[in-house]
Amino acid sequence: MELGLFENFFPDGVKRVFCAVHKLIFPCILVLAAASALPAIPVGTTLVLTSEPAYNVLTVTLDPVVGFDLSSTDSSRMTGSIQVLLDIDPVAATTPILTMVEGRTYGTDLRFKRSFFPSGYEMTFRGASAFIQTPAPPGMVTPATGRFAANQYRFDIDQGVLSGTALGNPVSQTFTPEAPSSGLGTGSGSILLTSLGDSGLFRNFDVLVTIPVSNGGSFLSDTITVNVNASGTIRALGTVQVPRTPYLDWTIRQNQPGAPFHTDPESDGIPHGLLWALGLSAPDDPRPHLLRPDPDLPGTFLFTLPDPGSAAPILVESSTDLTHWTPVPSASVTALTNPVPTRIRGDIRIAPSGDIQRFLRLSVLEP
Repeated sequence: MELGLFENFFPDGVKRVFCAVHKLIFPCILVLAAASALPAIPVGTTLVLTSEPAYNVLTVTLDPVVGFDLSSTDSSRMTGSIQVLLDIDPVAATTPILTMVEGRTYGTDLRFKRSFFPSGYEMTFRGASAFIQTPAPPGMVTPATGRFAANQYRFDIDQGVLSGTALGNPVSQTFTPEAPSSGLGTGSGSILLTSLGDSGLFRNFDVLVTIPVSNGGSFLSDTITVNVNASGTIRALGTVQVPRTPYLDWTIRQNQPGAPFHTDPESDGIPHGLLWALGLSAPDDPRPHLLRPDPDLPGTFLFTLPDPGSAAPILVESSTDLTHWTPVPSASVTALTNPVPTRIRGDIRIAPSGDIQRFLRLSVLEP
């Protein structure tokens, strides 16, 4: 296969890079335009529990089982942090994923006391700490609302000692990672991304996560069963920096941060913008992935998208005169949609049109 290359500017102001294959011209067009339907950018950050009075307060109720209600309640102020993974769309300021990799909260000590004739109880809970995690990642979020099911996240009290006396008998219970008091998020939680503006190639966001949690269980100490139930709402805040577009993210990962969309430092005739959209890396040979005649189906053309798939929507257009271009009907594309969506892999075939002469091109929007 002979590959010829040339560049030109057309009256519509669009710069095109053409790939000539078997003397037929299949332009690989790069257009400066708004972004559309691009994949989110994976990023991690650390969130710190806030000091707002209405949040990060764990209300704990202790109730020794003695035949009548002797419950006592106290509150613990929580501090700590949570490591999270997100997939951020920097344009829409949304994420479909919130995975809590590891979080740790520390609570102030609690005291429980009830007196009754002829006895009573008095206990303290010291060194309380809870572990937060997504046990079955990823944690899923509805991007449009930022809401998520809170029960995707564990809230296990796995450190601390509850000790004292009840009815004249000693009471002691130690919580450990091997023997925690297990809990979960409850109801619905939320994540809010607030743009803080751009800095160079990056867009900065505040990340605010709110999640109700509960924890409950019972233990037997000597001859007394003690029920312990806890609930509260965790709120954690942090910042994250994300490349402004998925294309810029790609250039950073190629060790060519901010390389222009039309640049071709490899001198292979294929600009970075098309390499990115096709799902390739900068050093990859693009030729096996460009438009070419299908050797098995006369009149059919194809291009091949590698694993893990395309990185941006790719529009297939046709023309009979290289002047007037129209999208190829979706029914004529094996993906059954045109543009071909992101994360599509394998051979994409374009069926014959019946025209005596036809030119095809791939159109990619710069985000």
